Amino acid sequence: FYERIGVPYRRGILLYGKPGTGKTSLINAISSQLSRDIYYLNLKDIKNDNELNAAFSGVPGNQIIVLEDVDTQSKVLHKRTSNSGSFN
Repeated sequence: FYERIGVPYRRGILLYGKPGTGKTSLINAISSQLSRDIYYLNLKDIKNDNELNAAFSGVPGNQIIVLEDVDTQSKVLHKRTSNSGSFN
């Protein structure tokens, strides 16, 4: 379906839970099982949508991108969303 409509297929997974419950261990296990590298993206370093797009573009295809503790970055996300009018 995705190929037919010209949209790249991507899968996003949100892991939520208290510290120490195995979220990072699960990410490492998935990475190992799929033989893919893990790229950590720190949202507090991202100031606008262009920087976010550049950060994602800098990761080779078919790798794992981890945005740790997204909930702690809500001010950054809110600022970026309100400044651009959209969040893509």
